[in-house]
Amino acid sequence: MDWTYYETKLTKAQLSSGPLTVPWAPVELDAVQFVLINRLCIEDVDIDEPEFVVFIQGEGMAVEEFVASLISTRLVALNGKTLELLTTECACAILPDGRRIAAENNTGRLKRWLDAYHKARRAAPAPA
Repeated sequence: MDWTYYETKLTKAQLSSGPLTVPWAPVELDAVQFVLINRLCIEDVDIDEPEFVVFIQGEGMAVEEFVASLISTRLVALNGKTLELLTTECACAILPDGRRIAAENNTGRLKRWLDAYHKARRAAPAPA
């Protein structure tokens, strides 16, 4: 697997005003991204495959636009015409509030995040 680097251009002022660290969190996905990430957990997807094209267009999106949205998650790459996961052990979950998430879980990081999320949720006071 190759490395992918992302560059973020910031001014000195932006660098000095931002937090030193940001807590890790999984990627939030829309419903269509969630379906495709789950499929990618099973097999790579050819973006010219008729069923894929019909599905994406049926959801009101252009294939190119959707592929770009998947790549922006940093979980997926486009290798020629084939969508592939960049992860070793991608995992997906739906949170109790309906949000859909996905992340690399080969170290158990997503599981630990979910455990902490649910623990905090149980400890929070019930809404009035």
